[in-house]
Amino acid sequence: MAEEAKPPEKKNVGPFRWAVRLAVVICLVGIAVSAFLCWSVTSFAEGRIYSVEDAPPMRVAVVFGARIYDNGKVSGHLARRLGAALELYQLGKVKKILVSGDNRFTHYNEPERMKEWLVDKGVPESDVKCDYAGRRTLDTCARASGLWNLDEAILVSQRYHLPRALYLAEHFNLKAAGVSCDGEGFYYGKRNQIREMLARVLAWLDVNVLDTEPEVWGKPESI
Repeated sequence: MAEEAKPPEKKNVGPFRWAVRLAVVICLVGIAVSAFLCWSVTSFAEGRIYSVEDAPPMRVAVVFGARIYDNGKVSGHLARRLGAALELYQLGKVKKILVSGDNRFTHYNEPERMKEWLVDKGVPESDVKCDYAGRRTLDTCARASGLWNLDEAILVSQRYHLPRALYLAEHFNLKAAGVSCDGEGFYYGKRNQIREMLARVLAWLDVNVLDTEPEVWGKPESI
């Protein structure tokens, strides 16, 4: 009677292979956790994002800053945000507009240029206020509540950005509705999608782990 075949002996897995396997496991866990955190921020915005026409009336619209070119022209992203805020104002949805952006350098001033854009379109200068230290979305939301003493506001930005903005606003006790300014023909590339996913993970960490505060506070303001 023939003997049964024996399976070949397995070689011992060396330390390098164990390290590779461990790295793969850690990466997969990291991806899963990041996806869950991103979903947590994204799902928070359900039912809170509106078109200009459907937006609930609130006294103040907060416009997030974006790139200003060296020649003073506002970028396409920023022009859309300002245009939506202008429509809200013209429709009587808001009475005041708070423009918040970066002003760390003497030659670069997002809030002032944003205000000029709105005033040039017919908004009275007295109805537009500048927040000069909106360096991050977190800074803008925290300062709108803690510095400008707002209880509620309409947040104006692109749809991809609004879930993160609404999530951070809630953390800083700012009751907010989002107004999307995408419009027709707006394209949001894969690279920007990945960046926004990472930014949502960071927003979750800022709120739930790091307890991050704005880079700059200042004296209380009114609008």
